[in-house]
Order: sequence, then structure tokens, then C-alpha cells
Amino acid sequence: MRVVSVPNPPVPEVQLLSNGHYHLMVTSGGGGKPLEGPRRHPLAEDPTRDHWGSFCFLRDVASGEYWSGALQPALRQPERYEAILSEARVEFRRRDVGLDTRTEIAVSPRTTSSSAGSPSPIAPAPAG
Repeated sequence: MRVVSVPNPPVPEVQLLSNGHYHLMVTSGGGGKPLEGPRRHPLAEDPTRDHWGSFCFLRDVASGEYWSGALQPALRQPERYEAILSEARVEFRRRDVGLDTRTEIAVSPRTTSSSAGSPSPIAPAPAG
């Protein structure tokens, strides 16, 4: 496990998450992307940029201030910041305008079921 408490280091830490089928790269700044096909090199994009991925935003409706769940892409400097990178997940903890938030990113384990003898990556919903 690695803990990064600098929101924007010169070179972000990188964690690879995988279930054996789906592979995801997440940085300590909150950027990330799936790694697909034969080109699974995490730095295929510009390594000096950390702004790619899908993001969640939070907004203080009273003031209109907004920020992202991690540092990227809003780049708002938090009062406190931690990126916790482990084998199972990446967790971002930050404090903004007196509000503590926690965002977790994980790759779901791949499940298989059998329908007419062929494996499926999605488990069937329980009956009832």
C-alpha cells in the first residue's frame, strides 16, 4: 500500500487494477483509463498530463464552488488530500470547504455463469 499526500506531485504514482480480464490504470491525482488490446502501456498518452478518465464533481450550492473527487480534472487544491493506492483499490480522501469526501475506485471481480454451456462474464440476477 502506498499513501500519497501531495495532491500534484511532479510525477504521479500509478496503480494498476485488474480482474484478469479488465485492466485499469489510476494515478494518485485521479486520472485513469482502461488498458485495452495489445497496447497496454500506461504511458501511451502524454506522461506529463494526468487529466484523462471519467470523473465525479461536487459543488457547494451556496457558494457555487466545485471540485472533483480527486485532484483531476478540476485541479482545485484541497485543504487535505490523500491518495491510497493498494492492490484491491485506489481511494481518494480530501477535505474542501470543511467537507470530508472519500472516493474509491475498484475493478469488480469477474464472475462467470453457464448458460447452454457457454461462460458469461455477468452473473444472473437472483430469482424472486
